[in-house]
Amino acid sequence: MASQSFIDGLRPFQDEILGDVYGQEFMPCPEMVDGAVAELKHSPEDVVRVGLGDLGSRLKAFSEVVDFSHPHLDMCSAELTKPKLSQRIHEFLETAKFVSDQNMKLVIKELPRMVIRGVSKEVKALDDPRLTGQYVRLLASAEHREAARLRKESRAHDFYYMYRKKVEAWETTPSDFEIYHRGNNNKFQQELQKAEDKKQRYRDLGLVSFGAAIDDSIHEFKDQFSAPYFGFHKLTVTQAGLILAKLHKCTYEARGGSSMRRIWWEKMEYVPRIHPLHTMENVPKSIKKLVDFLEEYPPANRKSIFDHYLVIVPSVTKAPEMVDALGIEKGEICPILLGEADGKCYFIAYYMQDN
Repeated sequence: MASQSFIDGLRPFQDEILGDVYGQEFMPCPEMVDGAVAELKHSPEDVVRVGLGDLGSRLKAFSEVVDFSHPHLDMCSAELTKPKLSQRIHEFLETAKFVSDQNMKLVIKELPRMVIRGVSKEVKALDDPRLTGQYVRLLASAEHREAARLRKESRAHDFYYMYRKKVEAWETTPSDFEIYHRGNNNKFQQELQKAEDKKQRYRDLGLVSFGAAIDDSIHEFKDQFSAPYFGFHKLTVTQAGLILAKLHKCTYEARGGSSMRRIWWEKMEYVPRIHPLHTMENVPKSIKKLVDFLEEYPPANRKSIFDHYLVIVPSVTKAPEMVDALGIEKGEICPILLGEADGKCYFIAYYMQDN
């Protein structure tokens, strides 16, 4: 278990992270008033059904619950905003009105089959975010966002693919989250230089696989830090779990006569758990305040910027969840809070008890 002094050592970093988040300025965004999304919202259900079939019903369901002043609406429905597709949908809706009035049954049957040709997978996948769990941040109603997030469940994270990479994945993972802290570009450059130096040392020693693994890690880090999401840095759940393991002094070794290495936390095999924030009991007030702020984030026109909030908790196999909760409450372990948007995760802050 981590010591209280270890967690207290993270508090100055937490203060800096929160200070940077709360210091962001308001950025307005004009409301989307035209295009296919807007037209679908205001079109009668029966017309949409005749013209676009099941696809139309899903797109209309999407259009009726999203916030038209959200800055990401245009991005998430980019295909629908393209002039060619918008015009195509408009013409099919107009055609649907005409053939319905004229009771052209054969044409009515063919229209939905015609419109779906050439439509991208992204457009076909659009539906009410409350049902899909995607684009939850676009929902206009806070109650709807909460309901959509309640569908996500806790789970243990499997390191199967990481173990296949053997020791290289462990060795190339940072030992802390400082590189992911907001505004910490200097740390990124320092870690990048360390990785370059280590890669060269391995190559000089003839350890080609280690050098190649570090090179892959360097490319991955560059990709993650090339375009921050509202200042938040991307990382995978596997990376988060590995860094938490190192923070909590886990070891990576073979035990019990097995040649397969595993991550061990003292005498138990380490397995991080992923808990949607809504499943957590006794959420610290500072975390509630932070999430409430991100639900009305000033740089995003005071709109929500994450679809889901996840707490990654360091744990061990077969440990009851109440053991994790007790460890958090006593300050013996320090989880982290991630934000998820479009299936990608971003480091937000440490999930720690208030002073």
